[in-house]
Amino acid sequence: MGVEKEHNTPAHIPRGTAPVNFSPHLRTILVDYSSILILALVTVGIWTAPVYYADNRLVPLWLSASSGSFHNSKYFLRPPIEMEYPWRQEPLPSWSCGFVVVCVPLMVVVAFQIRTRNLWEFHTGIVGVLKAAVANTFVVMILKQFIGGFRPNFIEVCQPDMSLAFKEIGKERYWLNVTACTGVPYEIKKAMQTFPSGHAANSFAGATFISLYLNAKLKVFADHASSMSALLVTIAPLIGATLVSGSMYISYQHHAVDIVFGIIIGLSLGILTYRSRYTAVFDFRYNHIPLPPHALNAGISNTLLYATKAVESRGSEEDIANGDDVPVGGVVVQEWRGEQK
Repeated sequence: MGVEKEHNTPAHIPRGTAPVNFSPHLRTILVDYSSILILALVTVGIWTAPVYYADNRLVPLWLSASSGSFHNSKYFLRPPIEMEYPWRQEPLPSWSCGFVVVCVPLMVVVAFQIRTRNLWEFHTGIVGVLKAAVANTFVVMILKQFIGGFRPNFIEVCQPDMSLAFKEIGKERYWLNVTACTGVPYEIKKAMQTFPSGHAANSFAGATFISLYLNAKLKVFADHASSMSALLVTIAPLIGATLVSGSMYISYQHHAVDIVFGIIIGLSLGILTYRSRYTAVFDFRYNHIPLPPHALNAGISNTLLYATKAVESRGSEEDIANGDDVPVGGVVVQEWRGEQK
């Protein structure tokens, strides 16, 4: 009988494991932050560009009597009432909204890492927050530039010269475009970008991502009843996003439809971004597990090993290292191993 040849494995490496290769992690981190930066710069470029077909966006005007009877009245041109609301300062300026929807979720991720101390999970949470914010802003800016629309306070911001209005042939109706505005150019451009609400979209994108993050960490919606405090902590970001969105409506910054579509966009991108970084969204067994870095070249093989726990038994560390399905009390254990082919 021949003697079976044993593999040369260093003594300090546990049986069933391979040396950890950090190369895929480092490459993925570089790609993640580079792509976020590039998309942010593209978004800034879109924001600085002029509104698409600005001169072709028309405001209808009607003749309206100022006083007296119909025959003795003095007529003037009047725009739709939904554009005649007064200008009010934004309750939460755009720069401070961006600060809140990015920094607050980042602080939540950092707070949880004080306990877990997992660098890859920390990176996953940070990149997830940034991706949600940047991707959402990119989508919103495209829609604002190419669709937009007039805000409720457009007439006050525009300060139009009514002598430049032109009459529709054959009808007692006049039209006005941006060339008749005499207000501040930057404010006029902003007043033509009502759809969708950036505040609503950004706040709900960040709030949705961090609410899903909190749910995954606290297991609020799982196979057991959760406490009221855990539920309130999980839905608190969504309450805050609702207040931000509502403030834009009561200050005449947006129409209701702008805010509703902003909320839909934010919710959608928040969910999609979370799923792009974590194994599941609503499945409580896996939704806290960050996805491993994808293979960046043919020489890298990524293996994601799951050990699913049942309620009352705990598997050995050796079983987990070998990649066996291990029941361990309701929490999913993971190990990522990058191996060189």
